[in-house]
Amino acid sequence: MSLCVHVFALLPDGGSAVLDEGPDVPDAAGAERTRHTLWGSSAVADLGLGLRFLPTLAWGDLWVGPDGLDGLAADCAAIRDRLAAVAAATGYTEEFVADRVGNIAAAVDRARGVEGGGVVIW
Repeated sequence: MSLCVHVFALLPDGGSAVLDEGPDVPDAAGAERTRHTLWGSSAVADLGLGLRFLPTLAWGDLWVGPDGLDGLAADCAAIRDRLAAVAAATGYTEEFVADRVGNIAAAVDRARGVEGGGVVIW
């Protein structure tokens, strides 16, 4: 299985709807194992990046509503700032990590353009 990142919109009734953004929008957030070997790994935690959202993927899917988008963007920026260290600590290539975190950051940007927009990684 793979982790995918998508944009969703909060609905007036309190529910949410995952948006169909088409086949040309990259949605890869890593393989299922990256929950534990990258985003929620102790190796990344030991780097002291101050991540708030991405490490929670180790315990389940991540739903970030409009109020959390800045925090998720900050997680992405922290990983990008220490890309070489993250790659070295986890055994993934810099290109792999940069691509996946780039897809997540791009989803954050798209969500900001949607009323009630958020990001789900599942």
